[in-house]
Amino acid sequence: MHARWFGYVAMITPLLWFFGGVLWRGDVLDFRDISHYYRPVWHWTSSEWSQGRVPLWCDLDGLGMPIHADPTATIFYPGQLLLVLPLDFTTRLNLYLVAHLLLAAVLLYRTARTWQATRAGAVAGALCYAYGGHVLFQYCNPIYLVGAAWLPLVVLATERTYHLRSWRWAVALAAALAMLILGGDPQSAYHALLLAGLLVWLMRPRDENSAQATPRPVVARATPLLLLGGAFALAGALAAVQLLPTFEWSARSERAIVDAPRSLWELSRDSRLAIGLLQDPPRHSHHERIYDFSVAPWRWLEFVWPNIAGRMFPIHQRWMSALPAEGRVWSPSLYLGLIPLVSALAVFSLRRKADPRMRWCAWMVVIGLLGSLGAYGIGWLWEEIRCGWLGGDAADKSVFGAVGGLYWWLVTVLPSYVQFRYPAKLMLLTSLGVALLAARGWDRLFSSEQTVPRRRVLIGWSVLALGSITAMVAIRSAQPWLEAAPAEFPFGALDVSGAISDVTRSALHALTVATCLAGLVWLRNRLSGRIAMAAAVAITVIDLSCAHGWLISASPPLAIAPPQTQSVDSSSLTRSRIYRQRLPRDFHEQPLDASVHRLTELGRWERATLAEKTALEQGQNLANMTNALEPADLAAVWRQVNREPDPTVALQMFGVDSALTPAAELLSPETTQRHLLSTQPPAYFANIIKITQPSKVPRQVRLHPIPPTIVSSLQARGLDQRLALVNDSAPIKAVGVISAHDEADTLSLSRPRPAEVIVRTQTASSRFLVLADYDAPGWICEITNEATGARQRAPIYRTNGVLRGVVVPAGEHVVTFRYRPVRLYVGTVISAIAWLGVLVVAGIHLRECRRSR
Repeated sequence: MHARWFGYVAMITPLLWFFGGVLWRGDVLDFRDISHYYRPVWHWTSSEWSQGRVPLWCDLDGLGMPIHADPTATIFYPGQLLLVLPLDFTTRLNLYLVAHLLLAAVLLYRTARTWQATRAGAVAGALCYAYGGHVLFQYCNPIYLVGAAWLPLVVLATERTYHLRSWRWAVALAAALAMLILGGDPQSAYHALLLAGLLVWLMRPRDENSAQATPRPVVARATPLLLLGGAFALAGALAAVQLLPTFEWSARSERAIVDAPRSLWELSRDSRLAIGLLQDPPRHSHHERIYDFSVAPWRWLEFVWPNIAGRMFPIHQRWMSALPAEGRVWSPSLYLGLIPLVSALAVFSLRRKADPRMRWCAWMVVIGLLGSLGAYGIGWLWEEIRCGWLGGDAADKSVFGAVGGLYWWLVTVLPSYVQFRYPAKLMLLTSLGVALLAARGWDRLFSSEQTVPRRRVLIGWSVLALGSITAMVAIRSAQPWLEAAPAEFPFGALDVSGAISDVTRSALHALTVATCLAGLVWLRNRLSGRIAMAAAVAITVIDLSCAHGWLISASPPLAIAPPQTQSVDSSSLTRSRIYRQRLPRDFHEQPLDASVHRLTELGRWERATLAEKTALEQGQNLANMTNALEPADLAAVWRQVNREPDPTVALQMFGVDSALTPAAELLSPETTQRHLLSTQPPAYFANIIKITQPSKVPRQVRLHPIPPTIVSSLQARGLDQRLALVNDSAPIKAVGVISAHDEADTLSLSRPRPAEVIVRTQTASSRFLVLADYDAPGWICEITNEATGARQRAPIYRTNGVLRGVVVPAGEHVVTFRYRPVRLYVGTVISAIAWLGVLVVAGIHLRECRRSR
């Protein structure tokens, strides 16, 4: 077989192994966010595109949300074209994920080949990167899979721009960065900026301090910096259509709340430095969630022994979860393949004399490893020493565990980095660095021209064999401790025998691959280099396929279809606004028996109870739906509602007409009950009881004002009085007073499209109309007199903390609310001009390439 075709087959084979059955059967991927978040959101956006509408405003999400400003919706990402193909949505989504995994492999392959790696080495690096545990498992978080797919091109374009001083590569870098942002992973674009700075720092000593180097003019030295800076600026212009609305929306989210400084950029005269930066952040705050999904250092064992921690699902066999300091798991496997890991170690070097590109990759590995530790910083190490060795009190915690760690420094020092979450994302840099190092180190292991001491091979094999035997003995001796391990929701108690089997299987797996590697290295003088490399690639394909096949979990579509829910009047719920009751506090502590179908059962329960975003997939409007950038004012209102003993009146004020009560048990035959609250429409006339000015917020907080406690005060007066608390300082025209039982006024509401609401009113005198939809920037109101046809623009007043209010004149009128986000239009113009320029540059480049032929 030709070497090129062998490489293609090797890169596609694991993909077919992982997703072939899923694509053939049309199964629904059922683990984590891909099931209950991205699938429903993208199902809704793709349906909007198929109807010829740009999905700007989602009227089914809470009280309405600007979905175009949510980066997780990725509505402007070109890859979303795959989600509007003339196929069923499940097939489209599965193809989207498979395409990006294949893109990650291909771009890593091209990067390695450009950096002079052999064909076999580049294929091995592509396998290591795309089908390693971290990248492969991002099928559960597709926006980070998109980031992983484009990051190799970003790295290649950054290096080419710097060394070749090529404006064409700078444009390619800008386009790749824009794909990261439009694809929903701006944090990877931020990391790319840091990597570019690292490259400049690594290259500078060589250019200036080398005795043999010829001094270059200042202009020549500044050229690559200007090109890199221009590339990042162009990337911002290309992605302005997403960035401008997202910046506006994130400034209103809970991520912008600053109770105490979280970084040096949020310091002020009255801020408390020790509380904000050194002590534990407030519970359930964004500052606390920043360090969720930190990678514990003992998990580094997974780089050598696949699944040494035990499999996480469908049966709970992950024994590492029993460790007291173990946190939430972002990816249940860090394994990248044993042979690629050894190849990477063969060329790993941080020394100044090393190849600059390989040194850059080595720093990626180090930064990824140390940064992904997150909450396991110097503060955590000190607390472990203080409590374990010095006999300190664990309850008297003096310092935040993340303090002193690399991720803590990133959050503390870098501007706006505090807006991101989850240190485990930095493991992507480690995966990328190892893959590129492995591509270059392949020759050193398997080329007959390179020398590898047999003693070193024997020592390495012996150490791994000793570690494998130790792991198998240790896990069996720890059986009594494992039997007392707490259960893991929703998988139930730890399967101790399964955990022991996983460790044993892991040890034997690693030992088998290590034996094959040692044999290939020892026999490479008798074999041709091409045969040895091809054999090593084939072993890596089998290695990764066997190690990670269990990571792909899917269910038949009918198996997770929600059962019919109970309701008082089903006809009234066709376009209702539903409030989902809070789950009992002990819900996640319920005893559950192990089941290989647990993820299918969980998916069915989530859809039946409208958990997370599943309401969108069913065309239901869930009032208290959560968002990645949830507005702080709306979150404050829902917290007030949840504190009410009987929130019925408050819910009706927000247009909620039915409540859903999930069953207290996950596997209950009756998973949910729904009951009608009232026939109160989401638009009503109200009496103004108070006009208040929005509270002033310190400039450094940059947060939209949180409303006062309005729920309790309005609930105490009763909804029959139809009261409205206007949070606006603008003058309001006098309106008529509505009596408690006044039925002379009428109105009707229609939603011809998500970004438009029409209310027809007939009143004896002017009234104050309240629309129970979220008051976001960009909404305009136009009132049309049906008798004369005259139109006039009417101001919208923030009402009851988060709603919209408008004064309607007497008579018959049509009140039209339309969503016109100005920042989106500005961003669209900027992005359109920038992309037009990129297309022109691409056309010039193709024309020159044809002439050169």
